[in-house]
Amino acid sequence: MQLTANRFNAATLRCSDLGVTSALRLGRSLRRLVREENRVDFLRLHQLLHRHRLEIERLNKSAEHPDEEVIKNGRVLGMGPSRAFGDARWKWPLATQERLHKEYLGRSIRPDVKTPPYLTAEPVVTTTKVEKGDFLIMATDGLWECLQNEEAVGLVGAWLDRDSNQRQLEASEGVLERTALPVALPERDTTVRYRQWASKKAFVNIDRNVATHLARNALGGADTDLVSALLSMRAPRARTYR
Repeated sequence: MQLTANRFNAATLRCSDLGVTSALRLGRSLRRLVREENRVDFLRLHQLLHRHRLEIERLNKSAEHPDEEVIKNGRVLGMGPSRAFGDARWKWPLATQERLHKEYLGRSIRPDVKTPPYLTAEPVVTTTKVEKGDFLIMATDGLWECLQNEEAVGLVGAWLDRDSNQRQLEASEGVLERTALPVALPERDTTVRYRQWASKKAFVNIDRNVATHLARNALGGADTDLVSALLSMRAPRARTYR
């Protein structure tokens, strides 16, 4: 899991999207009648491009791939992204792959790769107007397997609220419940990791660094035993759990 959280005062943010496993979320503070809430803005065509209707049509209805269902069950011939650097087995011509396999001990050709290239490194560029006080969360897919978009933005909002009250050096006592986050939560939680860990989501607000704050709450939050267990794991086992 890698992430960063930034605040900025620029007027325009341009996002070059390759559909890789990183994702961007823009949080914006909104004044409500009862409390201050944060809005979630998606800075990409979709959280994962290959699940977007236009990207599905680009590959599944392309004349370059006749009678092939390139994107199936949300994956591109088994791959997560549809736009990425590398991954030559989904890009190089079959003749090239056959020669590499025969003469240079290259990997076998996948049986479902018939008319490459499927993946592309050409990005989708989007432009977003930003306002003073907006914040940006950029993280790999590990974070989004643990936290909903709204939860991540709400956690940053809660951290900023503590900071703005000049209590940034003081740890907020007690558990921060999901429903107490300054953001409107969706009805369903579709993230997978907390279910895998058989743990209920409950957060804390004790860190001086906002990226550490997000990472802690993604990996167990108020469940200190779970946080310790997950952080103590080493590769390659750690990849299975976090």
